[in-house]
Parts: sequence; structure tokens; C-alpha cells
Amino acid sequence: PESRIPLLLLVCRKWHGVAERILYSSVSIGSDRAVKDKNGERRDILGKDVCRQFLSTVENNPRIASLVRELRLGCERIQPEESGMHVRIIRACTNVERIKLHGCDATVLDDLKAALTKCNLISLDLLGASLRYYGTFAFSDDLGRPMFSISELLALLPSWPRLQAISASSGDARDVDGYVHIEQESDLEA
Repeated sequence: PESRIPLLLLVCRKWHGVAERILYSSVSIGSDRAVKDKNGERRDILGKDVCRQFLSTVENNPRIASLVRELRLGCERIQPEESGMHVRIIRACTNVERIKLHGCDATVLDDLKAALTKCNLISLDLLGASLRYYGTFAFSDDLGRPMFSISELLALLPSWPRLQAISASSGDARDVDGYVHIEQESDLEA
């Protein structure tokens, strides 16, 4: 099982490299979790803290950052600090090919756009809603909005010649019209 992969890092030097490539090839960060420590006591781990630790790892170790091929990033509540960490993670992971991002604070959208243009993406999924929206309790500020307009996304497309799939929405699965229908070229203007 996937939960055993970190243990392979400790087997021997030969296994360490293989386990490390598997472990860091696909990274998911964002949800708060409750775990049991080695004494069996409950411990809450905030997604924001995991994000901060992973950011430190990839910024201080370019070799590990280069192993990341897929990033799934989100936050329980959309906030500038965590969104900024997501942008820095995207910048640091120079070989990332697939990104799924749940929510981004409006104050860092220009930085996000700049970071995304440097990626050689084959898949991009942008959801405006926070992870909390998909849980039991959704608040109006968790619903989000599309991160970029259609014209902004179209302007970014030349940056990704290998792109095979792109998806962007407000994050509200009930909103089948997350974007307006494109009927003529003028509909693409911001």
C-alpha cells in the first residue's frame, strides 16, 4: 500500500532512491487531518503546516523538487499566505507536469499565472472553491470563483505545448455554467 512507501526510505541506500522517486512523484497537500501518534493519542495536523514543511523541503532541496511530476494543492479556507505557498511550490517543482489547484487567493493570482507559465504542463485543473466546500460544512466564502477569465486562460495556452487537458471552474459542481457559453470570438474578451 501507498502508506508503506515512506518506510522503504529506511531499508537501504539502494531502496532509498527508488522509494524517494515514488514518494515524491505525486504530492497532495491541503486537507487538515487527524492522526494517532505512536502513543495512540489523537493529533491534528493542519494542511497549512504540511504545506509549509513541503515548501521548505522543495525550496531547500532542488533534487527532491525535480522528482515531483504531479501536484494536487488545496486549502481548507482560501487565504493569501497558503495560496502564496502554493505558488512557491509550483515554482520550485520545475518538472511538474500535472497540477490540480483548489482555490487561490485573488492577491496572488498574478504570481500564480507567472509560475504556471514556467511549467511544462500536460494537465491543469483549476477549481475556484476551497477544499472545505467539498466537505460537510460549506460557507459562502468557500465557494470561490474562476481563478482566471477564459481570455486569460487562452493567453496562457502557448506556454504549454504539451498540454492535453485543461479544466477550470468556480468549483461549484452544481453550477453547470461555471463560464459563459462561447458563441463568437467576442465572447472570449475579458
